[in-house]
Amino acid sequence: MCFDILIFLFQISDSLCTPHILLKGEDDNSSGENEDGVLQSSLHANISFLETSVFMHDYAGVISENHVCSQTNKSEQTDDVVILSKEEFEELNCLPHPSEEETKQNTVDVGIQCKLPDITIEDIKNNDDDVMFYTGLPSFPALIMILSRLKTRANNMSYWRGNHSAGEKRYQRSGKQKPGPKRKLRIEDEFLLVMMRLRLGLLLEDLARRFCISVTTCCNIWRTWVQFLAQDLVPLLMFWPSKEAVQSNMPATFRRRYPNTRVILDCTEIRTETPESTRAKSLLYSNYKSHMTWKVLVGITPAGVPSLVTSCYAGSISDKKITEKSGVVDMCDDGDAIMVDKGFLISDMTTPKNIQLIIPPFKRKHRKFSRREVETTRRIANLRIHVERQMQRIKLFRILNGVMPISSADTASNVFKICTALTILYPPLIRG
Repeated sequence: MCFDILIFLFQISDSLCTPHILLKGEDDNSSGENEDGVLQSSLHANISFLETSVFMHDYAGVISENHVCSQTNKSEQTDDVVILSKEEFEELNCLPHPSEEETKQNTVDVGIQCKLPDITIEDIKNNDDDVMFYTGLPSFPALIMILSRLKTRANNMSYWRGNHSAGEKRYQRSGKQKPGPKRKLRIEDEFLLVMMRLRLGLLLEDLARRFCISVTTCCNIWRTWVQFLAQDLVPLLMFWPSKEAVQSNMPATFRRRYPNTRVILDCTEIRTETPESTRAKSLLYSNYKSHMTWKVLVGITPAGVPSLVTSCYAGSISDKKITEKSGVVDMCDDGDAIMVDKGFLISDMTTPKNIQLIIPPFKRKHRKFSRREVETTRRIANLRIHVERQMQRIKLFRILNGVMPISSADTASNVFKICTALTILYPPLIRG
């Protein structure tokens, strides 16, 4: 009894391992015995698909393996499946495989990260409106011009790793290639990242997600490029022009009334966070803005081109004090004129150097402006409006419109200088 059960189990296991098979027929319409003596009926004359092995059925006579062929049920496969025999499979395995050396020869290291940033410089190159929106630059050729001037030095710049990482490195002095691991981003995309933060005021966490890098890497790129652009780009675009250059580009509106004007001065302020120190609070608080601010002095030529930007000072500093620290009076020549607002009480600095101070008249107690004083005030205001327009251009970079963290005090001056220098690439403020 036990022996019969074992035979039955063995037959079941054999059927599970046996592929679906069909019975071969000699002729579609014939019936009877074939030459091997196997009874062939018209019912099994055609090819039949069976779900189990025919060897498990009680057929009359003996079924030879020559009359049985293996074939997968077509109801369970697609027509384009190729079934290989054992000999064909072994022959396929004998084909030569490419060596490791050949594989290396066909592999190219493109030197970029696996996951591409959400936006690259190629995404905006065909639309100047996109270039202006994301970078604050007027056109894509202007962007390429800046990159071409900076790329050689940018390839070997040392990335910020804290205050101890500042200073020139040995490989930079010798002109060798920068050592260490490869960059996470291309130079072009690093530049785009920095410009997007300047123009849109995006947080570092946001930029890290957009460019598929860590926040730490994004912060290092930001601090490195801000210092690099302040050292290389700002002097390239913005400098103190000669007296001859100012005179040759003097607009007609200035030439008629104030032909000796060398520079127009004005101050602007950037909001910042409230510090914990009581002394720092008193220094940063601005009565004009009623907020904690940093103050910057900006000077433009009569043609509307920025020619002077100071570092950021505490918001409580006076216009006279910041002008004195800037050294702008010493930069002017004998006979020049400086146009300022009423807050710049610097006549004691300009008069000894024979420098004219163009300033609106002050109103005295119990006395109205004369007709001449009203006309002078109106005339100066109409010309000084251009420095206000320049301030608006600078504030197009939205990083200057929000409240800058107090931790950004070491980069605030460079950020403002970079934004001011980039506006030089814009169309002229004053025409003719």
